[in-house]
Amino acid sequence: MVRPEERHWVRIRNGLYQDDLGVVEKYIDDSKIYVKLIPRVAPQKSKEAKMTFMRMPQNVFDEKEYPGGTRIKPNYFNKHFYSYKNSLYRKGFIYKTFSLKQIDS
Repeated sequence: MVRPEERHWVRIRNGLYQDDLGVVEKYIDDSKIYVKLIPRVAPQKSKEAKMTFMRMPQNVFDEKEYPGGTRIKPNYFNKHFYSYKNSLYRKGFIYKTFSLKQIDS
């Protein structure tokens, strides 16, 4: 398995973000990384938001449309993020953790 470098493009292998492209932002340890992606979040007041699992189209995240989140500064980053429903967002992108087995570099 080739270990991608930070700021290199990767493709997600499975899950909600399967086949999406993202950028490696930071290594957490030897087997986990943060990847910056365009989020797939259901609109706040839509019927899809109540469904258990539906792959929503990619859309830039606007924190004004999703109230109830908080501003935080995680240990792994020297930046502020918007935390909403256990996910981290910054400038319209989502930052998700993936194991190296879940990505293609």
